[in-house]
This record gives sequence, structure tokens and C-alpha cells, in this order.
Amino acid sequence: MSAPGWIVALLLPVLAVAPAAGEPVVLDYDVRFGPLRLVEVRTTATLEGRRYRAVADVRTVGVVATLFPWQSQARTDGWREESSMRPRQHRSEGLYRGERRLVEIDYTKEGAVRTQIEPPPEDDARDSVPLEMQRGTVDPLTATLAVLEADCRGTLRVFDGRRRYDLRLADLGQEVVEQSSHRLYAGPARRCRAIVEALGGFWRDDPRDSETPTTLDYWIARPERALSAVPVYIELAGARGTLRIHLTGIGEEAARLGRR
Repeated sequence: MSAPGWIVALLLPVLAVAPAAGEPVVLDYDVRFGPLRLVEVRTTATLEGRRYRAVADVRTVGVVATLFPWQSQARTDGWREESSMRPRQHRSEGLYRGERRLVEIDYTKEGAVRTQIEPPPEDDARDSVPLEMQRGTVDPLTATLAVLEADCRGTLRVFDGRRRYDLRLADLGQEVVEQSSHRLYAGPARRCRAIVEALGGFWRDDPRDSETPTTLDYWIARPERALSAVPVYIELAGARGTLRIHLTGIGEEAARLGRR
């Protein structure tokens, strides 16, 4: 599989919508490659009037944590509008193999983006993303809120501080999520596909021109009556294989499954 940075850039949008204003929802997910558990993700989302806040805590686990120790927290604050989600600021900070990695993004009403990152692109084997490509983008956490709000249609322009990519959405209709010991939910779900078009800022040895496009498939359902529809299962597929992301806990149930 590819390096943790690109994987995590796509995993951070694993996000839920709060069931009522001011009531945060906490969800846990496990990320697996075949039988191997790679990463655990905890997301928290809160809606208060027109404002939203989303937080994602991510870390490698098990054998992967020994080989690639990595942990990060990302946070976004923004505004909900009639037909869009507009971030105000995005912060992400973590450690990868002992190296501090930082992203700070501030957004203006006009769509301009001000970004500070550590390490800088020239010290990270990647090209910087031109300012004109950053304009009018959203962060990864806002992106999945927008997937749910956009009814799985359209294109989302995403910039995570280092990488610039588009998510092209398509509604694939209703399917059934099969029972599994790895996941909390089984049953009917709506399948939403996001085709990932890598545009800039990736590590220079990344296979951006692979004949196999990277796709994110979300199975969206209501695992509890009081909860809004959330991603209950996700697949990240590309030229190097498929990652499977399972919902394992909700609120007080968080961390109950998949943490053995």
C-alpha cells in the first residue's frame, strides 16, 4: 500500500453528522488491509445552528504502528449554508516516525486559502500546490459532510494543505452491507462512490498516472434510529489494493468492537 500520508488524507473524511443541534456524535472506525488491522479512527461531529465542528483522531495500530508509528488529530470549524459547507479554519497536527507534521488552513469569504505546513514541500519530496489551485477548495473533513449534503452528486474540490484532489461523486443506489465480525452494522445502505482525481502536491514517487483510478465507496445508513445517516462501511480502492474501513462503535459503544 502507499505511504500513510496519502492514505490518511483520504481517511480523514470518515465523518458523521450529529443527530441534533449541539449534540456531538462520536464514531469509531477500523481500517484493514485483508486481515491486517492498520489504523483506527475516531471522529466527532457537532452542529450548532449554522456552525459545524468536526474532529478526527487517527493512529496506526499493531504491527503497523511498530513499523510506521503515526498519530494525528485534525479539526475543522465552519459554516453550513443552504447548498454548501464552508470551512472557516482547518488544523491538523501529528507525528510520523518522530517527525512533527502540521497543517494550518484559514479560509476567506472570497474563497482564498492561507496555508502553513511543516515540513515545507521542498523538504518532503513533493511539489507545492499553486495558489490558484487552492482557491475555492474545502478541507477533507468538510468534504464528507458535503458528500452527505450533496446527495452523492457533483464534484468536490479538496485541498488538505499538501495535496490537491477532486472527488467526483456518483450515487450507486441501495445495497446490503453483509454481516461481519469486524463491523457494527449490517443491513440496507445507500452506496455513494467518489472517484479521486489527484491533481497536485503528492509525493513525487506516487503513481498518479495509474490506469486504475482510486475510488472511495461509502455505504451510508442509519445504524441507530436516533442517528442521522452516516458511513457504516467504506472501501478505498486503487492500483495497490483495497482498504476496508468498518464502523466499530457509536458514542458509548465506541471502542467496544475491533479493539481487541
